[in-house]
Amino acid sequence: MCSYENDSAMTLSTTDETFFSDDNFANKRMLEKKNFLNTGIILKYTVHKWKKRAFIITVSLLMVFAIFLVVAYLFSKTKLLAGNSKRSFQNDSCNNSQCTLQIVETLPPILEFNNTHDSISQHWLYMINNAKSRIDILSFYWTLKSSDVPGGPYTQAEVGEKIFDALKNSAKNGVKVRIVQSLPNDQYPDLNTKELAELSNVEVRSLEMTRLVNAGILHSKVILVDQKNIYIGSANMDWRALTEVKEIGLVLYNCSCAADDLQKIFETNWMLSESGATIPSKWPQKYQTIFNKDRPMLTHINNVLSKLYWSTSPPEFCPPNRSSELSSILDLINAAKEFIYISVMDYQAAIIYSRPQTFWPVIDDALRGAVYNRNLTVFILSSLWNYTSPDQIAFLKSLNEFGKISRNNSSLQVKMFKIPSSSIPYTRVSHNKFMVTDNSALVSTSNWSGDYFVSTGGVSLVFNQTGFASPNNVQDKLKKLFLRDWTSRFALNIDKL
Repeated sequence: MCSYENDSAMTLSTTDETFFSDDNFANKRMLEKKNFLNTGIILKYTVHKWKKRAFIITVSLLMVFAIFLVVAYLFSKTKLLAGNSKRSFQNDSCNNSQCTLQIVETLPPILEFNNTHDSISQHWLYMINNAKSRIDILSFYWTLKSSDVPGGPYTQAEVGEKIFDALKNSAKNGVKVRIVQSLPNDQYPDLNTKELAELSNVEVRSLEMTRLVNAGILHSKVILVDQKNIYIGSANMDWRALTEVKEIGLVLYNCSCAADDLQKIFETNWMLSESGATIPSKWPQKYQTIFNKDRPMLTHINNVLSKLYWSTSPPEFCPPNRSSELSSILDLINAAKEFIYISVMDYQAAIIYSRPQTFWPVIDDALRGAVYNRNLTVFILSSLWNYTSPDQIAFLKSLNEFGKISRNNSSLQVKMFKIPSSSIPYTRVSHNKFMVTDNSALVSTSNWSGDYFVSTGGVSLVFNQTGFASPNNVQDKLKKLFLRDWTSRFALNIDKL
């Protein structure tokens, strides 16, 4: 069959004489009819084609609109997850921030180390004295004055009293101070906070863990100032923790993204410490987070690209997406490729403060597996003082004996850090609570027995600066601090006990 174009060309090529003959006149009418029909077919085809194009365009526009709605929903949900914070992660230039992080510590005078860090008390005073609008504190107990400790007066208490006075002055100057503490008792009557609560800008609440989870205490040690400056570590609000107890902590300055997320943990404790409060069956979005062990925050700290997130205990205090401290510890153990260094005052593979006491080998099993199955080096530095439980020694000796199994290049060793005693009660002990591996670090407020992860309030900061060779790499500094203690004359091989 000829094409439509050839038919038209044939018609145009006829002569006038042929064209006006009778026979050809009929042919002309037939051709005109054929051309008319062909034109109809073309028009019909064209209309069909444009209808098809219009359908495709309509569907495409609907798909674009649907994608826009999904993106808008996800963005709005992320904004909601920021809770009642003044900033959200999306609105804050975390990667361009001036966030700084450094190790702080308390070293009793008898510990003469060459490689030391700024004192905890120095940074507490700085943060409190420079507060502009708000100071939020999570605490176990308060004994900042000399009169709080029997047997005084103590000249060493001066630094604690300076901090107490700084808090009072901040409140008098218009700074709002909120304190969540563990429920006071005969041993810790918390006279300091009773005095602070008399000031108009100070509000104190006590968290009753036994009512909420049937056991435990609030063991956190956190200071959050103006939602940008942070302290977290082992030191209690106790002048002895600033002078006569070996403590470790971290301070973060101008870290608004990290502070925003920590604020949610404080607000959770603040809400649960309200009279008659219960743990929500469905957590309001303002307490929820988007950062955890599977999705850490990405930010620059000391100009080093870092991943970090906050975890907390007990699990009942974890709103959706918040990692528990136990899950963080297990994650760090399981992710380590070369070594795991642990410095913690108490270590027992048991729940020891509830009755009946029960065997709790969760972390113990993970450490043994890291050594036996993956040939890692594990060093544990625990504390030896007048109040160390014989059970703790037995559990740690068991780990140390396990490490003697010949298994390629693996190693599991335990040492006990012992500081010569003092006449001041409850001092001269290594109160550290941290872990560092070849790819992450964790600084916590919790000891390592099952109670601290099941029924005790605690907080940890987990961060990863692996692969960044820099003098500002805090993960590397924490490793060096551990090895400083591990190789010191105060670290005793547990085999000799």
